[in-house]
Formats: sequence, structure tokens, C-alpha cells
Amino acid sequence: MGGGGDVYLHPDVLRDLRSPPPLRDLQPQKSTMSDLYDLIVIGAGPAGYVAAERAGESKLKTLLIEREEHLAGVCLNWGCIPTKTWLACSKLFYQALHGAAFGVSAASVTLDFAKVQEHKASCDRASKA
Repeated sequence: MGGGGDVYLHPDVLRDLRSPPPLRDLQPQKSTMSDLYDLIVIGAGPAGYVAAERAGESKLKTLLIEREEHLAGVCLNWGCIPTKTWLACSKLFYQALHGAAFGVSAASVTLDFAKVQEHKASCDRASKA
């Protein structure tokens, strides 16, 4: 899980690249995923991407498979975080409208949904940084 373009070459591959065998000695080799990786994690949700990260830190050759463009799953990208941002904005709007019951008065309270969307977008960017 490094930055894009990271390449890992197994030490045997590096040795073979430095002194390749003669062409007549080459045999077609079949490799399986278990030959290439110590761990394969399917799904980069909250548990998957952390599992892959910990495995990598433990020096395991790890493959993380995710069908979506972004890591961290539904909660971070489409569910919990964006929804909670809208919920916080709506609660603030409601409190501003009904603050007089608590001795807080605000005149001309409006909701600018475009600004709410900008705020949600900035929270999305911050959560993915």
C-alpha cells in the first residue's frame, strides 16, 4: 500500500535480473497467488485497509483488492461521514431557528445548501488526507 508506482521485486527476481540463466535453461513456471503474496485482503473497508497496512508493516507481502476507487469503504466515502456532516449542519440550522426558547435569538436565519455542500466536500477531503 505505498504511493502509486511502488514496485516490489523479490530478492530472487533481483538476482535473476543481474545474472539471467541461459535461454536454453529457462523453463515455463506457473506461480500461484500464494507464491506471490503472504496475505491477500479482499475489501478495503475500515477493517480491510487497516489489516493490509498492519500486514505490510509486519513485512508480509500483501495484496489489497478493492473494487471501488477509494479505500475505506462505504462509511468514510458515501455513508457515515458525509451524512453526519449534513446532520450537523441541519442541527445547527434548527438550533438557530429555535434558539429563542433558550434565550438566544437570531434574525433572518437561512440555509445555503450550496455552502452546506462545500462544507461536506471539505470534510470529505479532510477525512481522506
